[in-house]
Amino acid sequence: MNQSIERAYKIINCLAFNEVDELSITKISKQVGFNIATVHRFLKSLSNLGLIEQNSNTKKYRLTLELFRIGNSILNNRNSNIINYSIEQMHSLSRRYNETINLSTFERNRIIYIYKITSTNSIKYDVTIGSEHPAYCTATGKIFLAYRDKEFINAYFNEIKLIKYTKNTKSDIDEIKKELKLVKINGYAFDRNEYIEGSNCIAVPIYNFDKKVNYVISISLPNIRFNSYNSSKIINDLLKTSDEISKSFN
Repeated sequence: MNQSIERAYKIINCLAFNEVDELSITKISKQVGFNIATVHRFLKSLSNLGLIEQNSNTKKYRLTLELFRIGNSILNNRNSNIINYSIEQMHSLSRRYNETINLSTFERNRIIYIYKITSTNSIKYDVTIGSEHPAYCTATGKIFLAYRDKEFINAYFNEIKLIKYTKNTKSDIDEIKKELKLVKINGYAFDRNEYIEGSNCIAVPIYNFDKKVNYVISISLPNIRFNSYNSSKIINDLLKTSDEISKSFN
C-alpha cells in the first residue's frame, strides 16, 4: 500500500469520526501515531486539495464539505431511485413508531449506515451516517451475512477478529453460523444488546431484481421501550416496507 495515501486516509478518518468538529494538530498527531511535522505536511496537502480547512481563530482543523459532496455523489450513482424510495418508506415507519430507522449497506466486511431517521425520544448511540460497524453482532450485519454463500461466510470469519462488545456478544463462530441459517429462513434478524449495551435492533433485507441483498432496513429500540412493543407486529411492518422497496427494483 502507498504509505502517503494510507497516512492521508488515517488523518481524514481521525477528523471524520471524532466527537468534536475540530482537532488541534497535537491531538491529530497523538490519535494517528505520526509526528507533528508529518501531520502538518499532510494537513497542508489536504488543505490545498480542499478536503481540510483550518479555523483561523482556534487554529484547529476540520473536514470541509467537499468530502460530503463526493460521498453524496456515490449514493446518487448507486441505485439513487431505490435509496430515495427507501427513505420515503423509512419516514413512514418513523411516523408509525417514532423510533430510529436505519438504511445500511455492506462493504469491506463492515456495515455502513447510509441514511438514518432519528427518533425524537431516542437515546444517543455511536451510530451515525457513514459510520462503520461489525456484521457478526448487529441485526443488519446478520442479514448481510445470512444471504451470502458458505464460502463467503467462512472467508469472513477467517478475516475478522471477534470482539466481545457486551456480555451478550456471541463469540462462538459455530453458534453465529447457526443463527445466520435461522435468519435466512425467517427473513429477519435481531440484535439484543449484542453490540451496544441498552440497544436492540430488528433488521430485514431489501432484495434487488436478482434476489441479492445490497441494502438492509432496520429499527433501533432502547431497552426501556423494547418490551412495550409487539415484536411480531414490528417485524411484519418491516417486512411489508421491505417488500414495497424491493418491488421498485422490478
